[in-house]
Amino acid sequence: MTTTDISNIFDFGGPRTRPIMGICIHTTESADGARAIDVARWQASSRTGSYHRLVDTHGDLVICNTDDWTTWSVGNVGNDILLHLSFVARAAWTRDQWLAQDHMLTLGAVQVATWAKAHDIPLEKIGPNDLLQKKRGVCGHVDCQVWGGTDHTDPGRSFPWDVLLDKARRILSPPEHKELKMDDILQLLHRINAVVTDISLQQGAGDNYSGFPQGGNRTLYDLVAAIGAEVGVPDCKDIKAG
Repeated sequence: MTTTDISNIFDFGGPRTRPIMGICIHTTESADGARAIDVARWQASSRTGSYHRLVDTHGDLVICNTDDWTTWSVGNVGNDILLHLSFVARAAWTRDQWLAQDHMLTLGAVQVATWAKAHDIPLEKIGPNDLLQKKRGVCGHVDCQVWGGTDHTDPGRSFPWDVLLDKARRILSPPEHKELKMDDILQLLHRINAVVTDISLQQGAGDNYSGFPQGGNRTLYDLVAAIGAEVGVPDCKDIKAG
């Protein structure tokens, strides 16, 4: 993962004047393989729009604007109250195409989790009605149509919200690992030793192992040798033969 901060070149927008209420997900609609840094530089020079973060399929994250800055992302109040993350991807992608870019989704999830923790944002998908009710959470550009000023439909019908949010939740709440006590360790070692000893005896080690009854009281090794002798394998010998 490469992180590049070029927030100093975005000279439009302005200081945030309203509290952050949530996170908005976008796609840049760039060509396949496009790089976040190139998209960001083009936006800065053309002044056609901006986000807070961009992530791409190459494993790069670009900081375009700091969290305390209002971006040009949705053309309405969503600019003022949301944090904007855009994937260098297309809204027309299928679910399989999205899932094929697991590394990019993970980068996005890391950013979403970071924002969620820093700004107390629930890791829950919210829609247009939720936005009108000032509910906090994670939405898409398409949901911001409810405020007017935009007709965009990204990140698309097949965007894997479940995967993105599950990754973000796991980042903030990783599975607990059980700490083994000394008694547990000793019991585990005892079981391992018993298995190793049994395998060793099956192979013929030791003088006091009588073998398995179902194998004619032969060890595993002796049973294989007996079968070899029966089918004529040279130098094989059945130790139970008279």
